[in-house]
Amino acid sequence: MEARDDLSTKIARLFPLVILLLTVGTFAAVLHNGFVSWDDDLNIIDNPHYRGLGRSELGWMFTTLFLGHYQPLSWVTLGLDYLVWGVDPFGYHLTSLVLHAANAVVFYFLAARLLSLALTAGRDDFAVRIGAAFAAVLFAVHPLRVESVAWATERRDVLSGLFFLSAIFSYIKAATAETESAYRKWMASAVGIYILSLLSKAVGMSLPAVLLVLDVYPLRRLEADPRQWSGGASRKVLGEKAPFVLLAAAAAVLAAVAQTGAMKPVSEHGLVGRLSQAGYSFAFYLWKTIAPVGLSPLYELPPFFRPGDGIYVLSGLSVVAATIALVVFRRRWPAGLTVWIYYLALVLPVSIRRRPLQLPVLPGVRAAGGRGARSSLAALALFYRNGPAPGGGRSGRHRGEPLLFDQPPSRDLARYGRLMEGRPRRGSEFGHRE
Repeated sequence: MEARDDLSTKIARLFPLVILLLTVGTFAAVLHNGFVSWDDDLNIIDNPHYRGLGRSELGWMFTTLFLGHYQPLSWVTLGLDYLVWGVDPFGYHLTSLVLHAANAVVFYFLAARLLSLALTAGRDDFAVRIGAAFAAVLFAVHPLRVESVAWATERRDVLSGLFFLSAIFSYIKAATAETESAYRKWMASAVGIYILSLLSKAVGMSLPAVLLVLDVYPLRRLEADPRQWSGGASRKVLGEKAPFVLLAAAAAVLAAVAQTGAMKPVSEHGLVGRLSQAGYSFAFYLWKTIAPVGLSPLYELPPFFRPGDGIYVLSGLSVVAATIALVVFRRRWPAGLTVWIYYLALVLPVSIRRRPLQLPVLPGVRAAGGRGARSSLAALALFYRNGPAPGGGRSGRHRGEPLLFDQPPSRDLARYGRLMEGRPRRGSEFGHRE
């Protein structure tokens, strides 16, 4: 038995390397890509401001809202790329690939930690590692990851995602720390890393809600009933969220300022119309994760949007029904409700802005012949806004091609043109890209 356990341990130690190699091998084709004519031209080819890390370049990076984003840390990485590679696209794609591979490895360790917390009874450590490895590979090579890795402009996705996942990992380490000093160290680390995530891309503003959900399950630091959060221990757990909430609020305000003129007013479709779009978004994004077929760089609303159309009503009713069912069965299946709230929290900020989203819901896997499958689902259903990265376009022009292409940008444009044939010119865009 000891020899078997020792062999399992040795095999499990290879999982991070295997995940790394599979991720790099899957996306190696991006190293042959060039830049594309959707924002790469504006951000990289024709942009002199990011080229270097001198005082003027850094000043611009930390003050600009160029193209509707505040992303100084992402600009810093692009500046480093320029210093090493000039404007050779190979280097930019290489950096994005390395960051994505790092994301996959961090995802593995985070999934393993969550599984260990969820499977408190009868836990099989090797099965936990297998489940975590499966989830990490699924996350890493899922077709919805392609846009963020293959498109140089979306450097902000893989960079912010790396810090987002790392912040969650640090928070969990703090929540499970055995000493006060370790708790303070890991909590400070989580806050600091979260700042880096927001400086890479504001999409991580949903993190406080994610941490609150994890405190309920699988960390079990809060009761499932919010009415029981008035005790001293619960107040401390809630108080931990203060710096995260303040940072998220600041990022949200800054993102709103940056997107001024790009965001459509609520009055355009009304509150009912926006709620209808949000309900459709929840169903649509989940379906594209389960069945990633018929993907497009742009999803548009019909020219005459009607919230009462069957597809929107059915999507909304499905979301409501799923929510009610998971609430009813929350004691028998806490993992399901955890996953669902986590998903809604990350999708909602973009769905109400009618922006296409490539936010996967990564399902859990059965561990040890099916034992602990419910807990595995909660532990492994990590949602990552790659980003948490949408497909779509800003008003007036189309954005980058999210598909893996080896051909020159001119042929990419031709394919995109063919994709858009037959679409009504008056159709409003489903949303604005992250």
